[in-house]
Amino acid sequence: MYKSDWMQVILAEVKLSEKQTVKWDYIKTNGFIAIVAVDDKNNVYLVKEWRVAWKDYITQIPAGTCYDTTEEYRIEQVHNELREEIGMDARKVEKLLGPVPMSARENNAIHVYLATDLFESKKEADADEAIEVIKMPFLEAHKLLRSGKIMTTSYTMLGIDAAKERLGI
Repeated sequence: MYKSDWMQVILAEVKLSEKQTVKWDYIKTNGFIAIVAVDDKNNVYLVKEWRVAWKDYITQIPAGTCYDTTEEYRIEQVHNELREEIGMDARKVEKLLGPVPMSARENNAIHVYLATDLFESKKEADADEAIEVIKMPFLEAHKLLRSGKIMTTSYTMLGIDAAKERLGI
């Protein structure tokens, strides 16, 4: 039905039984990465971005699209997204969660990583992004995100919870 450089919308005819055939549409991608970036003072870096589908600002962990499905590529994307979105990079990256599946999507999993031992390393942001970086104490961010007072994503919530457990904060 539709194809762009990072996703396809596919209309499939599915036979549920001898008497029932239905049409379902779904999205096919190569997945996404998301990063919980924590510095040596236990501050976490969030990004606030306007999202046209929500017609509002969303505060979330840095994230990005993948154009390849290999773990090596996803790790490269972690470093790339950190540099583009928060002006930092990490010496240590470890997988927290993944793939976190999303229904009605083929290979549309989100792989969530923990990035630590951060250092400044800026890269020009994508032309279609206007990002506000929010740096705050990890526990304050955890409380805020779980409060429901700001719009966020499910992978942000999962990532923050998993990072809290992994870091013992």
